[in-house]
Amino acid sequence: MPMKPCIFKCTDAQYAPPTPTDLKELRELYKLTQIDVAKITGVSWNAKGSSTVAKWETDQGKADHRQIPYSAWRLLLVTLWVVPVKTPHSR
Repeated sequence: MPMKPCIFKCTDAQYAPPTPTDLKELRELYKLTQIDVAKITGVSWNAKGSSTVAKWETDQGKADHRQIPYSAWRLLLVTLWVVPVKTPHSR
């Protein structure tokens, strides 16, 4: 199965930003709530959820949609071990 374009680094020519569906699928695969995603990515949340994460998951054609920032997306991927962590000293 080919990798989704949103898994590549943003400097890779194959990269494409994640869609709301990509985020929802990842969240559901790892059994995360919107609150869990908010805590990992450092955005606001309350007992009812996260309006920021909800906007990231809103269909792209709707006025409330917001694109998840690359840094938040990458942090989520690294935290969930979807992509490897590379340090300056790793080979």
